[in-house]
Amino acid sequence: MELSSARVVVTGGADFLGRRVVARLEARGCKSITVPRSREYDLRDRSAVQRLYRDTRPDHVIHLAAVVGGIGANGAPTREFLYVDDAADAILLTVGFTGSIAWDVTKPNGQPRRALDTSRAEAKLGFRARTPFDAGLRETVEWYRVTHDRR
Repeated sequence: MELSSARVVVTGGADFLGRRVVARLEARGCKSITVPRSREYDLRDRSAVQRLYRDTRPDHVIHLAAVVGGIGANGAPTREFLYVDDAADAILLTVGFTGSIAWDVTKPNGQPRRALDTSRAEAKLGFRARTPFDAGLRETVEWYRVTHDRR
């Protein structure tokens, strides 16, 4: 998809995953990227979101803003990991998606174990994660150290 003339809003674009997505948009020639900050636009407030849309008139919105918990607890929940650069690549493959999302409300909302299955992303978008777990973990720890040393 041609992004050089697109206006793109990336919520959470100053954080861990968002920075990678913004960098990839810039590398693809996108010149109009807005990264809204919570002090300017409280995304929990409908009128602030409407103002953001009026102010930026985006062609695409990539919503990555979130508040997440830390690392810890007892280790009982299991998770799969996807390296941040691979996730950023996959996210950009979905820009311009024109299909529909259908929620299956007959299924439970959560599960005690999470397993990442990217087979549909590979089949439909050609996405395949390239970063081995140990390399991704090393990069993530280094990012954490650098980011938190600045605070």
